[in-house]
Amino acid sequence: MDSDFYRYWKVRLVAGILLGCALTGTLSGQTNQIVILDNPSLEGEAGMSNLPQGWYYCGPAAETPPDLHPNGRFEVVQKAQDGYTYVALIGRPNGTSESVGQRLPQPLSAGQCYRIDLFASRSPRYVAIDRESGRRLNFNGALKLQLWGGSQHCGMRELLAESELITHSSWKEVQLVFRPQREIRHLIIKASHAPSGQKAYPGNVLVDHLAPIVAADCASGAYTFRPDTLRHRPLKTLVEGQELARNVGADIRFDPWSNQLLREVYAVAGQKGLRYDNLALQKLGFALRDLPGHSLELAVRGESQGLIKERIQQLQDESKRLGIVPEQLKIRRARKRDDRDDWDAQNRFLFLRLR
Repeated sequence: MDSDFYRYWKVRLVAGILLGCALTGTLSGQTNQIVILDNPSLEGEAGMSNLPQGWYYCGPAAETPPDLHPNGRFEVVQKAQDGYTYVALIGRPNGTSESVGQRLPQPLSAGQCYRIDLFASRSPRYVAIDRESGRRLNFNGALKLQLWGGSQHCGMRELLAESELITHSSWKEVQLVFRPQREIRHLIIKASHAPSGQKAYPGNVLVDHLAPIVAADCASGAYTFRPDTLRHRPLKTLVEGQELARNVGADIRFDPWSNQLLREVYAVAGQKGLRYDNLALQKLGFALRDLPGHSLELAVRGESQGLIKERIQQLQDESKRLGIVPEQLKIRRARKRDDRDDWDAQNRFLFLRLR
């Protein structure tokens, strides 16, 4: 059986190959039209100085890394905008601030305009001990978000974009449009104090749910890459829901090598930005909202108990991200008798029915 270390790097290799081939090489001869970040929902184990999976710390070595919330600390009570967790970046009275980064699966091209959407907020309470003064402070000042690019780990070589001050205490979408002057291989998100010349102060900015980086018009920010758009037609009966399940259920699949749930980039009619999810599960999630008295059952198959456990966890995580109500969803291991039961759809990875 693969070790955790080997499986991690195997997954990263497969993801890079798939994204490079499927998303850049076939888009009308143009390259780097869309770049998928690793773990854009910033998921990880909530806690002090814990980083989201796939992201690394880029702040001063003498300071502690950012915190992953909600973790019950610092009087921060905000819930995640997407998934389970989000990252909090703080600015300190000594002028330093926190940042996180990652290596991109493929570089951003010099001279090409891009757009990235993310959700940001400010916690009105972020009470912690200031390391230098030893005083208990409320790090509740408003900060900006800066997007930096470089060619190496934590290399903040070029300031790509900067937001307005994040003053609101609820999640709001922030759109950043930028044009790199050189090829960018590493992307860093950094908290920043108000304009230079103003005395540094304790502050925080919360970040969650980053959209894919997409080629865009430099002036308007409109996407120049045109993804498929999901247009949901409200369902009225269970029969309609079961027909949808038969049509899309078989598309809930996993990569046979990496065991990662297959996702795609798409837009949802009436919503801003792009999604990067399993589209079939999104369609079924919409159906469940139309049919509150019914539920979806997934019986997961696999060559080993370890593979099945990983698939169940991924389906649970994806379902929560998509807002599927837990009471309407049952995910379990497949049993031998499931081969003889009545299912709306099935493939080598699972059985599925809407009831």
